[in-house]
Amino acid sequence: MNKLIYVGLAAVVLVAPARAADLPAKAPPVVLPFNWNGFYVGGHFGGGQINDTVTFAGTLNSINFPAGTVAKENAGGLLGGVQAGYNWQLPSNFFLGVEGDFSFADFTTAPTLNAIVSQVDPNVISHPDPRVTDLATITGRFGYAFDKLLLFGKAGWGWARTTDNAFTTDATGATILTQTLSATRSGWTAGGGVELGFWQNWSVKFEGDYMGFGKRTLGSFVTSGNAEIPTGSILLREHDTNIWVIKGGFNYHFNWGAAPLVANY
Repeated sequence: MNKLIYVGLAAVVLVAPARAADLPAKAPPVVLPFNWNGFYVGGHFGGGQINDTVTFAGTLNSINFPAGTVAKENAGGLLGGVQAGYNWQLPSNFFLGVEGDFSFADFTTAPTLNAIVSQVDPNVISHPDPRVTDLATITGRFGYAFDKLLLFGKAGWGWARTTDNAFTTDATGATILTQTLSATRSGWTAGGGVELGFWQNWSVKFEGDYMGFGKRTLGSFVTSGNAEIPTGSILLREHDTNIWVIKGGFNYHFNWGAAPLVANY
């Protein structure tokens, strides 16, 4: 009896591996490429700088700062905001998209850094105070997806809310004139960057953008003047303005579109 049991066990040991070899092998899981298609929303944070070449214009100007006076004004700082858009990923892995974003900005500088010294009287100094408070863009996006890595460029239209208040001092340091300016500038924008899908529907991005607003004549309102430039006067200034922005951010992708094509083997 014991011999029969041993023989049976031996048969099971020999036959079981053979049976297992006959079973179909379990296919490895299919890893789909990152899906860039559809709507997405996200946030961003970064910094930038405004560069403004200001030329005094118009017929109302002081002796110390006549028409044709040129000032180079700069201010920089931080920004943060939100963005939303839609991507179309093509079978070739090229993609097209559209995106809108809005940023709260705080571009400021010390007025002394932009001081303009009169060529007539070096003791008379104008102290501009350029600032940027809001930025917005609507752009088309285009690029190529290397699975989770997306390289993109963008171009479109941009807006900036700017102010440029200034005060002028004399030899004693006393303020002899103050003026204020607030304007919404519009112009073209272009940039590019990289975006990386890192977990399910999430991605992170880094980009740099340029905003060009061209030349525009704006009026500064004199809030406190003198006999030469009375209170309530409008001083005309030609502003040639551009803004540079660098920002990083994140996006959540809803994938409300077709998934990217995957080859079958």
